[in-house]
Amino acid sequence: AVAQDTGLGIPAGVPVLPDRWETIRARETTPNVNLAYKWTPDVMTYASYSKGFKSGTFTQRVFPPRPDIPSARPEKVDAYEVGFKSSWADNHVRLNGALFWTDYKDMQVNVSEATPGTTEIGTITRNAAKARIRGGELELHAVPADNLVLEGGLGYLDARYRSLEPGAQLTLNDRLVNTPKWSLNAAIAYSIAVSDGWMVTPRVDYAYTSTIANDAANTPLLVQKPVSLLNAALRLTDTDALWAVTAMVKNITNRSYLIAGVNDQNAGVIEGVFSHPREWSLSVRRKF
Repeated sequence: AVAQDTGLGIPAGVPVLPDRWETIRARETTPNVNLAYKWTPDVMTYASYSKGFKSGTFTQRVFPPRPDIPSARPEKVDAYEVGFKSSWADNHVRLNGALFWTDYKDMQVNVSEATPGTTEIGTITRNAAKARIRGGELELHAVPADNLVLEGGLGYLDARYRSLEPGAQLTLNDRLVNTPKWSLNAAIAYSIAVSDGWMVTPRVDYAYTSTIANDAANTPLLVQKPVSLLNAALRLTDTDALWAVTAMVKNITNRSYLIAGVNDQNAGVIEGVFSHPREWSLSVRRKF
């Protein structure tokens, strides 16, 4: 790889990585075990364990130039979960819940490291962290009366780094990316019969997400504060459900919020991707 003239003082054509091939090979066993027991026709509990990995990687953009090609081994994770699924009130209420623990090893994070043979410091990706995520969630679906549907969900995450190696551009107090502590959603829908067997169903749903970091370094400009969103829809269907006409409005309050971001420290640029503004839509569907 060679640098282009990007205004950083690196003349075009200067090598930033040696001109040679490098490979990363990984062989991993990823078991998945699940045990479930049905206590009654309406109540089931389960426990599961699974193991996964994220492939190794190379650092593609390096400054100052290095005589080697920096790489990182695969990232590994062990995931444990226990939970239940239940039905109540003659199947008018469904309540599900789960508790989980996820253990990360060899996490791939950015570190500050001296170029071999020099004192110049650059940013590369190494396996330099361990982390864990534990939490729980509840889901509710209820039909308390004819044509009335209520839905709700609550999630909690306790995500943190357990250890960091020297040079890691993080602290143990940094938030993990895309791991809000709290999340909440709720919805209500009611179907109304109209002439000739057609049904009109208005629906309103609400979602809340607490603070989210959009990059590992928790760059202040890329940390999204808590967000509440409100959507609504009106659906018209026939008795045989052959036709469906849906009018929808998303993000009714026209809230602008970050959904992704990158802090390119080498280029000195912070980039953020924002949500869509309020959106209106109309769809018509016909089954054949």
